[in-house]
Amino acid sequence: MAICTYDNPSTMARECWQDGLLFCHYKAELLPPFAKDAIPAKYFFIGANIGEWKTGRIVGDSSAIDAAVMSRPKFRRIESLNALHAAGLNPFGVQLVAESMLKSGLAPISTGDPVTFFFPVHRKDCEGWSGVKITLEAVRAEASAKLFEE
Repeated sequence: MAICTYDNPSTMARECWQDGLLFCHYKAELLPPFAKDAIPAKYFFIGANIGEWKTGRIVGDSSAIDAAVMSRPKFRRIESLNALHAAGLNPFGVQLVAESMLKSGLAPISTGDPVTFFFPVHRKDCEGWSGVKITLEAVRAEASAKLFEE
């Protein structure tokens, strides 16, 4: 028997899986740090009681998650989301920038020729910094499979 708990960024829910079946889930906004108060233990399924929400975290045997879910590109991207979060970047903010880029007229002209922007930031909590240089390049669907090859 395989069991795991997964903080799924594509559903924004903490999911409890057993042998390919999803049997319990809680929306992320019910969990710390989003919720001000934790769910009382007597109402919280013990398998889902793994602490604060951590995007993409899997506790237990990941083979418990349905194979169809694990093969989705969003699941394979979890490692990247975790790396962004660990670096102190908001992975959802980065995704918003990426989606905006792909919907813009810059997407076709940036393929193979990345576009660089300077984004000025003027905040008291960023004293000593003037902004961020961001380089973006759209990746065509047929080329993206190479990004996930092992």
